[in-house]
Amino acid sequence: NSPDAMRKAKTLCHQCHQNPIDQQLIHYTSKLIADIRVSPQGQDGLQAFLEKRSPSWVTKSQDK
Repeated sequence: NSPDAMRKAKTLCHQCHQNPIDQQLIHYTSKLIADIRVSPQGQDGLQAFLEKRSPSWVTKSQDK
């Protein structure tokens, strides 16, 4: 749940709420998710999970 991914997920929620679910929205959704996964924050999050560590974008106060 990187800051960038959360921001984009909120935007996606607004898009889904305000528009009919059609091929354009489905394409937008799949592209957005793919972009999040390959972003630097997404890659760091995945690597952190595999290495059982906190991602670099987590601050000390968020790390539990």
